[in-house]
Amino acid sequence: FSKEALNILLSYPYTGNVREARNIAEYASNICQTDTITPEHLPAYIFEEVVDHSPAPVKNMAESISRQKATNWKEMEREIILDTLKATRGNKTKAAALLGWGRTTLWRKIHQHEIM
Repeated sequence: FSKEALNILLSYPYTGNVREARNIAEYASNICQTDTITPEHLPAYIFEEVVDHSPAPVKNMAESISRQKATNWKEMEREIILDTLKATRGNKTKAAALLGWGRTTLWRKIHQHEIM
């Protein structure tokens, strides 16, 4: 890794934890055709401006759940997913991270609850 690329990687918050770090490194090594990975080899999304990485939407969801008229877990889970997707502007990777789920789990639950 070049010094610039390493600095970018060290300052990135890794909302997807170790798996995300591994995926970024794998992506960069597959894209790079030289011996040194530079910022241009890193995935574009890590350069996007991050507004807030705190779990505030999760706290807001807990409050909204208490106000919900959901009568069972399935309805509450659906509302939690919808609230999280709204909070992340539809970004499923960020929503899954906030919920503590993998992307495939979120995808499965979106289909299970018929959220389109």
